[in-house]
Amino acid sequence: VDSCIKQHPALFEFLEESVEQSLDDLSLWAGFYPIKNDITEEEKKVLVFGKLVIADYWANCVKPVVSVKLNERIPFVEHVVPIFKYFSAVYKNIVGFQWCEKGLETNRFISLYHTDEAGRRRLSDGVGYVVGASDEVLLIESSGDDSEDHSKEDTMKLLECSIRSLKAEAERMKFASLETFRKRMDKKHWGFVFVRETIIPRLWENRYDWLKVFKLIYCLKNHLEEQRSISEQLRKETGGWVTVEAGKALKDLRNE
Repeated sequence: VDSCIKQHPALFEFLEESVEQSLDDLSLWAGFYPIKNDITEEEKKVLVFGKLVIADYWANCVKPVVSVKLNERIPFVEHVVPIFKYFSAVYKNIVGFQWCEKGLETNRFISLYHTDEAGRRRLSDGVGYVVGASDEVLLIESSGDDSEDHSKEDTMKLLECSIRSLKAEAERMKFASLETFRKRMDKKHWGFVFVRETIIPRLWENRYDWLKVFKLIYCLKNHLEEQRSISEQLRKETGGWVTVEAGKALKDLRNE
């Protein structure tokens, strides 16, 4: 068990017990699973999130199977979106989401970098925003189960749009310090870093894969909280609440 789950022993215990239940009993068992008074408020949130996800998993396992060919968005809507919906409901001060062909805020900044806007505007299957702001912190794409070409297209879209998002933030926060903005980086370079992957269980026999899903979610939560603190510092510097040394702001870098 890695550090992302070690921080939440109550969740690990809940998951460990949940996968040993029968499918018929899982929904009621999860609903009546006790949240003890002697655990922290954070652990109570963790358990509420876990109970919601597992109850939704039960519903997906027992619902009738439709015999027609699946649309590429159906697995996304049924298995991915609910997890992030429950996450934002429990951790409402971290991130909020909009779904289904959402126009990116960075579309408004295209003209700053391209004279020809045609074909450059992008829509996303899911976008996560910093609560109380328009900063895009999560971009989510659904490529379907078996579409390699679509997966490649979506991968390129994510690369392009995440770069746009950084550029847009740099434009909005141009009076903030370069030192603070560099905390958006991984170590000492800009780049795309693979952190972890998982497969969301759809069938009852795959239930033991849930631990990896929760590891990913809580690893993501740690990253989001870290980036949220950076966002707050950038806003303080941009608003003049924190003094930025002369010549050290983002706008000064552009003028070099």
